[in-house]
Amino acid sequence: MSAVSAMPASTRPRDVGREVIAAGVEALGRLEASLGDAFDDAACHLFQLRGKVVTFGVGKSGNAAQKLAATLRSVGVPALNLPVSDALHGDLGAIDVGDVVILFSKSGGTEELVALTPHLRSRWATIIVVTGDVRSPLAREADLVLEASVE
Repeated sequence: MSAVSAMPASTRPRDVGREVIAAGVEALGRLEASLGDAFDDAACHLFQLRGKVVTFGVGKSGNAAQKLAATLRSVGVPALNLPVSDALHGDLGAIDVGDVVILFSKSGGTEELVALTPHLRSRWATIIVVTGDVRSPLAREADLVLEASVE
C-alpha cells in the first residue's frame, strides 16, 4: 500500500489539486463575466500604442506587473517594468507622451502608487489601473480601471 493510498480521500494530493483547479476555473469565469467597456478601451489604447507600456506594482502585484511587461515584450510590444521607488526618485524620465502606464494594486490604496499618479499625469501618460477595488484612491486617479478582484 502506498503512502498516498493510505490517506483519507479528502486529503489526497490529486483531490486537493482538483479543488485548486476548480477554484481557478470558477475565478476565470468571474473574470470573463467582468470584461466590459473598460477592457475594450484598454485594448484599444494598446492597439494604438504610440510609445511603450510601463508597468508598476508593489509586492505580489509587482510580480504581476513584471510578468505583464515581460509577456508584452515577448510579443513585440515595447514594455518595461519599473520599481515604484526608482520612479519616485528619478526614473520618471523613462515615461513619455504616448506611453501607457499600467498600475497593479489589489487594494487600490498602495501609497507609493497613489503618490506616483500626479507625476505620471505630468508626463501625459495614459493611466490604466488593475485593482480589486474599483472605488479605491488609485482607481479614482486612473483613465481606465480594470477590475481584478480576488475572493
